Amino acid sequence: MTSSAFVRALALFALGALSGNARAYESYAVTRTDDPAPDGCVPGDCSLREAMLAANASAGLDDVMLAAGTYVLGSTVEVEGEVRIIGAGIAQTNVTAASVAVDTLFHLDEVAPPTLGLMNLSLDALGGDEVAGKASATLALDHVALPNPDGGIYLEYAAEGGIVNVDDAQIAGLFGFYGTRIAWINDSRFGRLALLQADPGVTYQLGLSRVVVDGSARDNSALRLDSAGDVFFDQVTVQNTRYGFYIDEAPASLTIDGLRYLRNQAPMQVVSGADLTLVHAEFRDNRATEVNEPDEPAALWITSGGSHVVVADSTFADNTGTGDTGGAVLVEGGAELSLRNVTFHGNSFTATAAAAGARGGAVGYRAASNDTVLTLQNVTIDAPNVAPAGMEGWAFGGRGSGSGVTLNVYNSVFVGSCRADAVPDYAIGNVKTSGDNCGFGSSGNRLGVSRADVALGALGDHGGPTATMLPGANSVVVDAGVSLGCLDADQRGLPRPAGGSCDAGAIESGDGIFANGFN
Repeated sequence: MTSSAFVRALALFALGALSGNARAYESYAVTRTDDPAPDGCVPGDCSLREAMLAANASAGLDDVMLAAGTYVLGSTVEVEGEVRIIGAGIAQTNVTAASVAVDTLFHLDEVAPPTLGLMNLSLDALGGDEVAGKASATLALDHVALPNPDGGIYLEYAAEGGIVNVDDAQIAGLFGFYGTRIAWINDSRFGRLALLQADPGVTYQLGLSRVVVDGSARDNSALRLDSAGDVFFDQVTVQNTRYGFYIDEAPASLTIDGLRYLRNQAPMQVVSGADLTLVHAEFRDNRATEVNEPDEPAALWITSGGSHVVVADSTFADNTGTGDTGGAVLVEGGAELSLRNVTFHGNSFTATAAAAGARGGAVGYRAASNDTVLTLQNVTIDAPNVAPAGMEGWAFGGRGSGSGVTLNVYNSVFVGSCRADAVPDYAIGNVKTSGDNCGFGSSGNRLGVSRADVALGALGDHGGPTATMLPGANSVVVDAGVSLGCLDADQRGLPRPAGGSCDAGAIESGDGIFANGFN
């Protein structure tokens, strides 16, 4: 069973009673939309609050049924048992606060952890919390909308974490938890997402699939991951956020497949030891801002010793950093970064950073006492034709040398200059324009070629899941690589080598028409 299937199975097993097909012990039909002083839920005269009080008093799972309409709550409703609140649809059924004085719509009991399912409805606390409580609760959302970006759902810390299952939710504000033991989130959209599972010795499970974090409507938007559990991410998009994607505590091993990181104001940042693999990722049009952090790359920042990060079959395009090193990507602090079959195109710095002598428009490093390690295999770096004044190393740059850094570059293409204090420990099979300011050495590398000789085509869809740049038929990168460091396939997944030797760069020339495996 795959990691995703395992997490999904656990969540569905634990939440089986909340599924739409599960049979309720009692069902309460809400017949009025106002919120009078409760005097019992009776047929034909039952408010939402009265139905919830009845469900709290009843043993087992109960249903509270809401027809189309807007249901107004004058104060917080407590959830103490096992209940599903089921509406007629997101556009048909709305539960809202009577005023901003109602800071929470539904509060989950903190003594005896309850179970709450919300289905086919929308909620608006007018800037307060739509749901609040402890992470010991069990919570399921299915076809639910929270349109207010100032609201949201947050489950506070609990040592004995519960279970969360979210399916097809649209939450413009915050969704998060601290201590939830098992969580599965899929086909959903959030303004801010905070996933905290970090108690030592606790077994956690977390899965995200087809999830979007979009900060267009929320100032402090971000995706934060702090988990020591079994984590699976697939097809996650982070876009238009203020603070980006922040990994504070990571599991022993984490693979993120299909990340799309677009138009963010801060980089994806790994700040603690992590064994992280990014595959089929796209980092595009991110622009770091001096307001957030005056010295950071735009796309990916690995800052901590003990982190081992691999980026494979991925693309970084048109990202703009604010720091002195690494416009798109920066590795420092003794961390290790391997770039395999990666395309960089048009990455740079802000005018302010460039004027101060920023280095490495695409990739940069900073040396550290515990040895920062950077390895490039079959990487294509296409620097901008025009860069801001003062920028050094339009393609690659770094600060520090000696025992503080290890650099290895295999079978890669550098269209643009380098400015680094260290020269590579090992460099072979590379193609470099404009001389040897990268320190590759002439043995086993092709240096001083022109852009026309490299003959890279436009960045675009040339097969495979990420954008690439095809070399022309007569490009000097064809068969320029060597067997040492040559990967088995190119960025699109096509086998290497296609000719006599491995091509330099992320793409292997040859018949790439059917890169998806179909003919």
